[in-house]
Amino acid sequence: KPLLRSGGMLPFSNVKDAVDTVVGAVRADPPSMLRCELLNAEGVECTNAIFETSLPRCPILFLEMCGNDADTLRRDFDAVADIAVCSGCSRDGIQYAADGHALDEVWEARRGCYLAAMRYRGYEGGDRVFVSDVCVPISCLADCVAASEADCRSLGLKCVICAHIA
Repeated sequence: KPLLRSGGMLPFSNVKDAVDTVVGAVRADPPSMLRCELLNAEGVECTNAIFETSLPRCPILFLEMCGNDADTLRRDFDAVADIAVCSGCSRDGIQYAADGHALDEVWEARRGCYLAAMRYRGYEGGDRVFVSDVCVPISCLADCVAASEADCRSLGLKCVICAHIA
C-alpha cells in the first residue's frame, strides 16, 4: 500500500511562538510527522512578492505527515495544531491539506523561499544569500531563532528565515 501524505500550515504572530511549537511537537513525537519547516514573516513577504502567493505576512510552520492511515495523519496534525494553539497560533488560520496534491500546493511557498530571497531586492541576477546552521539544545532553540531575527533587524539587515526546523 503506498504511503499517504498530508499536512498543512500553522500561522503565528511571532517567530518565537512558532519555534516553541516545534519544540513541543518534537517532544510529543507524533509518529507520522515527517517534516516541519519555518518561514518567518519576511520569508513569507519575499515569497509572496516573487511567486505572487497570498500567504498571511507572519511566521508560518509547514508540516508534512506521512503514513498508511489517513485518520492517523489527521490525528497527528491536529495534535501538533493543538500545541500550536497553546503557543499562540490562531486556530482560524490553520490550514489542513488532506492529500499529497493539496499539500504540494500549500508547500509551494516554502519550496521557493531560497530563490525568492535571492530575487527579493530586485538585483539583476539575484542577491547574495547567507546560509547558516545552528546546533543548540532544543530548550534554547526558540530563543536562539528569535534573538537571531532581532539581531538582523537591529542591524538593518533583511532576515529571511526559511528553515528545516524538525
